[in-house]
Amino acid sequence: MAGRLFNALFLDKLRFYIDDRVFNNANISNFIANIEKVMSGYYPNNAYLIDTSRHRISLEFTPTRYRTNEGQTDTNLIMPTEEDLYKLFKELGFYNLPENIYNSFVVSKLHITKNFYTQNAVPRYIKMLKNRKYRAGIKPIQNTSNVTNTSLILSTLKKDYADKNIIGNKVILFYDKVQELKDKAALNEIYLREPLLLKDVNLLPKGAYSNNPPYLSLNNLHIIRCELQYATSVKLKKISDFIFDTKNSHDLRLSTLLNLLKKQNLYSTLEKFYTNELRNTVFFDEPLTSEVKLSKHEKLLAELIKGKSATRLLGMYKGSQKDSLSRVLRKLQMADNSNSLYTELYRKFIEG
Repeated sequence: MAGRLFNALFLDKLRFYIDDRVFNNANISNFIANIEKVMSGYYPNNAYLIDTSRHRISLEFTPTRYRTNEGQTDTNLIMPTEEDLYKLFKELGFYNLPENIYNSFVVSKLHITKNFYTQNAVPRYIKMLKNRKYRAGIKPIQNTSNVTNTSLILSTLKKDYADKNIIGNKVILFYDKVQELKDKAALNEIYLREPLLLKDVNLLPKGAYSNNPPYLSLNNLHIIRCELQYATSVKLKKISDFIFDTKNSHDLRLSTLLNLLKKQNLYSTLEKFYTNELRNTVFFDEPLTSEVKLSKHEKLLAELIKGKSATRLLGMYKGSQKDSLSRVLRKLQMADNSNSLYTELYRKFIEG
């Protein structure tokens, strides 16, 4: 079976919980022991956490770190198939639970993500996205970790606006996946869980991939990762609303995800939600694609206003002058290199 590296939906983090008083005492210990046994068979110890405090049973894990052989490198680059994930939850015992218990697990964290191969180095796209205007309620925060990897966080705002770097409970994160692997795991070479699809292989530079065993060299790769991170019922209910086409959900139940998984509709449903969220929050502008040639004076104007706000510049003009300048500024935007970067991401994230 071939794995998907690019333009495939990943569940990169999942956490859910239940009030342990729903169980009787005899069933709790067996249930928890089975979770530990099954999870340890498919995941390294630092990829999952079972918590039994405060009258709760909770499990948090990273589905993408699912392992099938001892030779693979422990990364979150390939998502297990829906068949594998269904098998996991079946072995965990969730599909055999009494209905009242099955329906009582509440999702409290969910990260859904995709990888995309880019034509240019990822920091160029990060810078372009940082400089774009976003709708009310979303705050762009540029963050640099490990000195070399700069990410962009688009976050809902918390009530305290005094802290400029405050992050809310809904986050859209863009970052350089290759640089993260090099920084955090000191990796330059990866042995994959399974071979890649041919269309993914064709995106890679020559010599970056070997099929037997499936091996990936990270040198000269450009992989931008966009991750939607949700925590708390207030934000997670939006996913439930999307699935059921309603606005009246109180939270997101694990049973909702497991029912879709059983029908092999989980990934496709969450992918529609993912694309819809990015279209409404990040890529709400149609890309400007017409080819333009600037006159000598227009090129001078482009240099003059570089780095300035076109909106503020327009505000200085009135009447026909403003209308004329508006047309020129749109032409300059179409010729701007940042627009080509935006157009590339729009085509990949929204149009697939």
